[in-house]
Amino acid sequence: MGIIAEKLRRQLKEAKAGRQGAPVSDLRRLARRIQRKLGPARRPRQLRDYHPSHATYLAAQNLVSYLAEELSALREMWEYVAVVGQAEDEYMPDGPPLSPLTRSYFITWAFFDAAFGQDRETIGTCLLDVGPDLGISPDYLEVIRLFQQSRMGVYEHLGVVKGHVHLRELISGQSHTCLVPAGYLGRAGELWYARILPPPTDEGDSVVFTTPYNLIAPGKEDWIAFLHRTIAKTGLPVGQTAPHETDQADRYPALEALMKYGLHSNYWHEFVFLAYHSHRHDVIFLTGLPDVPESLPHAP
Repeated sequence: MGIIAEKLRRQLKEAKAGRQGAPVSDLRRLARRIQRKLGPARRPRQLRDYHPSHATYLAAQNLVSYLAEELSALREMWEYVAVVGQAEDEYMPDGPPLSPLTRSYFITWAFFDAAFGQDRETIGTCLLDVGPDLGISPDYLEVIRLFQQSRMGVYEHLGVVKGHVHLRELISGQSHTCLVPAGYLGRAGELWYARILPPPTDEGDSVVFTTPYNLIAPGKEDWIAFLHRTIAKTGLPVGQTAPHETDQADRYPALEALMKYGLHSNYWHEFVFLAYHSHRHDVIFLTGLPDVPESLPHAP
């Protein structure tokens, strides 16, 4: 458990004993109220019109969103507020035409990738650590854990299978057959920059949670070369686990660290912003490589 989560847990225990007042006490009441409103994470009542796997993740995201807003008011979270606030001001994440950063992309980064404090915690890791003290149900905690373990990745499109897109990550070779709620199915040979969430239940589907970013240029070999030369800059040798990653990071820790945290907090935001080419309602097109400024349409 990180230092910040430990402080939050201590405050929650004091509040339960009657020695600590609002706003910490409000967090527990808020968690209970939102869970009652949404229902069980596996079958959220308010999201019946969505695919069940997508609805499960949306319910957990809504819960985290409410709690993150309240957590942000605590003095322990000043660094988190500074990191996310600066990025929001600079990149205005509302989707095209205002910004190529979509809300789904930015919110998942802000909750589960934006690391802060001495122990490089996130909103997600804090909630996993103090969730039982807040009364968050095991079902919701499990979905939050899946969110926290997720990250963006660069994937090769291998084709469409019964309305689901088959994607394989560059470098790691991990394959996924995914539901794409945005509606864009694409075609074999494309490269996608996207966040894939695993099935939230045994009968569920993997979900491309963000609107897909289609990397229209350069091609696969150039992206593989970029990834190889850039993961070395993370400073993570083989066998060293990335911060707050679990066993899925053990095989490719440097790739996990690069794709989740970047070389700095705004690394991937800056790429998306400068690489924007065009968009449709269901997909955003990017071109260029992060470390080749002349390849980026909006680079200075």
